[in-house]
Amino acid sequence: AYSHKVDTREMTMAEAQKNALTIIKQLRYRDNDYFWINDLEPKMLMHPNFPDLDGKNLANDMDPTGKHLFVEMVDVVTQNGEGFVSYMWPKPGQKQPVAKLSYVKLFKPWGWIVGSGIYVGDVQEEITRLKWHIIVATLISVFIVLIFTYFVAHRISELWKWLSYNPPE
Repeated sequence: AYSHKVDTREMTMAEAQKNALTIIKQLRYRDNDYFWINDLEPKMLMHPNFPDLDGKNLANDMDPTGKHLFVEMVDVVTQNGEGFVSYMWPKPGQKQPVAKLSYVKLFKPWGWIVGSGIYVGDVQEEITRLKWHIIVATLISVFIVLIFTYFVAHRISELWKWLSYNPPE
């Protein structure tokens, strides 16, 4: 929308970018998940959780494994326009980096890389929670089927006894 306002001369590029950064900085999903924006330099344009990175050249920044994550993001979007990058990054409110998988996409008109990611541990916790729900639901279903089978078998047995004492004429 802001890119269109620049194209139609309703806003200057600087105004549109400033407004877009302000809005995107506030966006959240699943409670604490967020979006950030860096450019192709790579320079951080906006990070909602680490505002001290804003304006910083990130070409030499590495995660604890030695990966130049922002350079890799630039490589991914310049080659494919979008894609996944895995690296280590601290969760909001924490300092210790953990495994993260992010999706980055190039907004070509402005040379922006917009990214968002998920923490691998959160996904593993959700999978474990779903497994337990499935196990409990399966056990309850098996229990219900066994009870139903018992009652049906019991009724058939009673009917069979009744028929053997009262044969049809």
